[in-house]
Amino acid sequence: MGDTNALVKLEQSANVAITSAATLTERIREWQQVAHVLTPAIHVSALAPQHAVNVAVVAISAETDDKGLGADTYGLSKDGRGLPWLKPGERAIGKVGLLKIAAAAGISWDPDRCGRTDDRKERYYWEYKAVGTYVGFDGRPQTLIGTFELDLRDGSPALKGFSPAQIEATRRSGLRICESKAMNAAIRELGLKQKYTVQELQKPFVILRTSFIPDLSDPLQRQMVAERALGSSRVLYPSPRPALPEPETIDVEPVRDRDMVVQPDGSTVNTKTGEVTEPERPAKPEPVLPTGPIITAIRKQDGKTRDQVDERGNVLKKGGRPFTRHFITLDDGTELHTFDAGIGELAAKLMAEKTPVEFTSQKGKWGEDIVELKPAEPRLPLDDDSPTDADLSKL
Repeated sequence: MGDTNALVKLEQSANVAITSAATLTERIREWQQVAHVLTPAIHVSALAPQHAVNVAVVAISAETDDKGLGADTYGLSKDGRGLPWLKPGERAIGKVGLLKIAAAAGISWDPDRCGRTDDRKERYYWEYKAVGTYVGFDGRPQTLIGTFELDLRDGSPALKGFSPAQIEATRRSGLRICESKAMNAAIRELGLKQKYTVQELQKPFVILRTSFIPDLSDPLQRQMVAERALGSSRVLYPSPRPALPEPETIDVEPVRDRDMVVQPDGSTVNTKTGEVTEPERPAKPEPVLPTGPIITAIRKQDGKTRDQVDERGNVLKKGGRPFTRHFITLDDGTELHTFDAGIGELAAKLMAEKTPVEFTSQKGKWGEDIVELKPAEPRLPLDDDSPTDADLSKL
């Protein structure tokens, strides 16, 4: 009966903003009986002036499929496979579930401070940092920082107990796993555990979010609310620029020497002396020779494709198809590769001609893949009188 009453109060609180510190402390103690309350504080002495606490209730589904994957969580597969630290009947909250909790708490992830922190030189090794902020009970922004290191290199303790198929599948998702773990570490500072039992996930999660409540009787705060509401509209539909005043035209007759006559080509002739003066003409910019790296070596490697298998060892696609892999080395030490015969022929031609090249590449499974390769193009120097970005911003 007590749990039922607490759940009813919880549902009622989700629609009411709490402005009293004493009421909030009492509610937290009640909610802890029937829900997971994600807050490091169990007693609140005061709330920031003109701030209120909104209650969000988030349900995390513990249902998973035969492979152990679910909408919000993941666990062991039907045959018992999965992460070694998970036991039957246990679930870890996945990325979708974490983002639900983060959104309910009002956590904003800083894109300039979130990202990989390793030097990206080691294959199957990642370090990631997640930085988020939210508003605390005192009205000041609070920072959450989570870091995670994922080492999936050969011989790593993290791969202990993994089958070859599990190792390959985990390595394909290494960066996403590392990112989720870092975000998980940051959100766990609110009181989130690494794993829950299915029974524990039957309880909802209560997230407390602090919001500023403006005093609309104050003209300054009323103006602030209006400007904030219109901010997004101004970004989408900016007001037109004010019209610039028409420039004043001054009609002045140029003073010329009576003995000087202007010819159609712009030159002038002195009628007394016959002397011809050519007008000053701007010099045409000379094209700059193409610059860029030069191909110094090309190495070929022939082979045959392997069978593609799933996690259980079933052959999805038969191998045995011949291929030729081209390793292309540039004079700056960069090594690229491609399986495209056309790019390989073009690279050989440009190397023989010692032509500077331009290329586009991307990180691939086997190294730096060439997406596009072409001869470097000459560039014209910029005219000193060309308008710059600073000039255009004044218009």
